[in-house]
Amino acid sequence: MTVVGGALALAVIAYLFLGGGDGTVPVVSPQGAAGTAAEVRFSSLVAELNGLSFETAILSDERFLSLIDIRTAVVPEAAGRADPFAPLAGE
Repeated sequence: MTVVGGALALAVIAYLFLGGGDGTVPVVSPQGAAGTAAEVRFSSLVAELNGLSFETAILSDERFLSLIDIRTAVVPEAAGRADPFAPLAGE
């Protein structure tokens, strides 16, 4: 009886996790239109971002405006050997 019950429980678990349908669940988005779970997740993340605000006073601050660009130009160099591990021609 225990073996049959265990086999039945294993079959139910396998059905639920491995082959219990096509894996898509119809979801209703906040606007009322049907959408996939990914669309609803994206919409909820966008809704969270809409509440963000940034303080832009730093952009007009004297210390920010006094910053200078210290980029260094990258000079292109010739490429090395095609196979750096190959023996040298003179050896």
